[in-house]
Amino acid sequence: MRREPAADAAGATLFDRLRGLLDELSGLFNDRVDLLTLELRSAGLALAVMLLWTVAAAILGVTAWLGIWGAIGAALIIYGWPWPAVVAGIVILNLIAAVLAILRARSLAPRLGLPLTRRHLRFGAQEADAPPSVPAADDLVTADRAATPQGVANSMVSPP
Repeated sequence: MRREPAADAAGATLFDRLRGLLDELSGLFNDRVDLLTLELRSAGLALAVMLLWTVAAAILGVTAWLGIWGAIGAALIIYGWPWPAVVAGIVILNLIAAVLAILRARSLAPRLGLPLTRRHLRFGAQEADAPPSVPAADDLVTADRAATPQGVANSMVSPP
């Protein structure tokens, strides 16, 4: 004998309804986790491909850099500069540029700890509670840069 839907609803206990609701919520949560897993896998593959293209661009950039300095050095030698002075000058200029690049990279290191997110996620934390190595939010992103997502991205590569 088949029961009517109204009879099923009336015969279902509160416990059965709660169990059904929890099953539905569990399924919904599992779907979201599966979607997150798939997106993270896709993002990981995209990151790997981006890294490969970045390495290729770096290799091409280095060869161009060497070619430019080779041409500059050859031109200076043709114009009568002694080759040891030309080589020393090129090495010194490149070392200065390397030191400046390293100093700039090191100045960005505090941002790796996600200081703005960490400050935002702290409940009831005062400004004085922040570790001294974490820059203030105003130092990282100024109001004019924070107006758009592109502005925030630009503030991460340009000096504060």
